[in-house]
Amino acid sequence: MNLGVKENRTSPKKEFQLHASSKNDFNVKTIIKSLTAWVNQTLQKQHLVVRDLVYDMADGQILAAFIETITQDTIEDILPASTEKNKLANIKRCIQFVVEKFKMEPDPARWTAEGIVQKDIASILALLVDISHFSSCPFTIPSNVTIAIVHQDKIQSGVKNKTTLHNISGDESQYCSGKGLIDVGPDYDKNSAPEEDDVFDDMEANKEKIAEITELLIDFCNKYLQLMNVQVSKIEDFSSGVYIIWLIGLIKNIYIPTYNYVENPETLNQKRDNVSLGILLLEKLGINCSKIKPQDIAKGEIKSTLRCLYVLNSLEELDDNQPED
Repeated sequence: MNLGVKENRTSPKKEFQLHASSKNDFNVKTIIKSLTAWVNQTLQKQHLVVRDLVYDMADGQILAAFIETITQDTIEDILPASTEKNKLANIKRCIQFVVEKFKMEPDPARWTAEGIVQKDIASILALLVDISHFSSCPFTIPSNVTIAIVHQDKIQSGVKNKTTLHNISGDESQYCSGKGLIDVGPDYDKNSAPEEDDVFDDMEANKEKIAEITELLIDFCNKYLQLMNVQVSKIEDFSSGVYIIWLIGLIKNIYIPTYNYVENPETLNQKRDNVSLGILLLEKLGINCSKIKPQDIAKGEIKSTLRCLYVLNSLEELDDNQPED
């Protein structure tokens, strides 16, 4: 197999980039380093080294070499990476091979040949994670990793950015042997930080203040929710978790696919799962949510709900994407 032609690293700016919240996420760092280590360990005897999964896998040649090594089989007709057409053909052959070899279900929502060639990090990470389900990765792959990707669309007036969320891993404990964990430095344990008291800790002593804050927070939420033709009137309206998710998307201009949550939850568990997704998104945006309890919000508990809305209000202060009054 010809592995001689590599892409110039000074090529134009990527169309897909990790959102800042994902770049700093411990589990995202771990999954990238674990998959990179797995590929490098597999290709060690071939003296091939991957430094950047996104770039180094984009032409299909190293990906093909990796797949051939773990399967002890040959992928036919891998081409020199001299043209975009050849690169795309290589990736398609790799995908077709693993689909047939492992009886994998093609999942264009997770990975596509076009995405890998265009250096969409979500596509290559998701494909490698799915392959690891059939050929065990000796390095720990964190479970339930979601990454935010900034997609740059070139339009006539310039560049338009759109952020999307992608589920990269699920419950990986049933697949991976986890013989080692790539060290990316000590993880910050948000639960170890001392929690400061806030006005919501003693609501009885701050009734007037709480009433004022509640009114302001509901007005703040309606300013955004009116864009969805929705208006709330009481704190309990947020118990489904749906409006919390919508508000995060509206405030931060993030697209959150509806398949990630239940739009019309009927059970407490469904509501709690929706709220938990919202809290997860806030934490990925660097917000400390240790005092916010999803179960309490799902039950309509006022204290946790107000804390959550207060945090959402703080997002606006960090963002320029504010609707006009």
